[in-house]
Amino acid sequence: MRTGAYHDAVSLYAEMVRLRPDDARLRLSYGEALLGDRQFAIACTLFDSLTSSNLGPRDLGVPAPHACA
Repeated sequence: MRTGAYHDAVSLYAEMVRLRPDDARLRLSYGEALLGDRQFAIACTLFDSLTSSNLGPRDLGVPAPHACA
């Protein structure tokens, strides 16, 4: 993510989320990688699925609307 290699990050996060699907913070990071890779529709769906998690509005407040717009 820090290097801007979002496509690579998406692949890595996808595997981590597959292994730990209940980890909301990991899924948030995956969504941010998707957003960086311009996979907006998938990121939007993922962020929508996180609204019932224990993440706060600060966590979802910026990336979710950006992806869904």
